[in-house]
Parts: sequence; structure tokens; C-alpha cells
Amino acid sequence: MEAEVAAPTKTQEEIAEKIRYLLTEYPVISQSMLQYGLGPTTKAETWRPVLDDLIEKGEVVSWVDERVSPAGRHQALRKLALAPVKELYANFMDELAKVLA
Repeated sequence: MEAEVAAPTKTQEEIAEKIRYLLTEYPVISQSMLQYGLGPTTKAETWRPVLDDLIEKGEVVSWVDERVSPAGRHQALRKLALAPVKELYANFMDELAKVLA
């Protein structure tokens, strides 16, 4: 019977690097999508403090986007982005709203 080999644990810097990478590939994501991108072996207890540190340093921004779904449900979605992306996203959403109006 073979002994199970535990998956190597990622360092905080490796997790931070992966978060930065994910936010360059997918500029605005939810925490659920971040978890998906980090993979099932990276537990939330491990990556949340790293994300909080990136937010505290100003590299990543987090905000709540309140919307009404097509079904009329009110939703509050927490979004994550690299700091320079948030303003671009806000401007894009304003322009999109004008086009769709």
C-alpha cells in the first residue's frame, strides 16, 4: 500500500502572485471566481489573508456592486480588481448603461 503524498502548500507570495495573475486575465471577478481560479487545493483560510493584504497595500480593490437581476432580484456582488482597473470598469459600466437605455 502506497503512502499518500500531501500536496505541497503554497507560500503567501505564490498565492499573491496567482491572485495578481488571475486579475490580469480576468480584470473584474467575484471571490467565488477567485476561489475557482486558485483551485480546490488552495483553501479560503489560506488565500483570504493574502487578498486582504493586497487590498490593504492598495494593489487590489474590492467593492460591492448592487444590481437588480432580469428576474427583479436585488443582488449585492463583491467585486475584485487590480487598483487601476476599477475606474476603467466603472466608466465602462456607465457607458454600457447609456447604450442599453
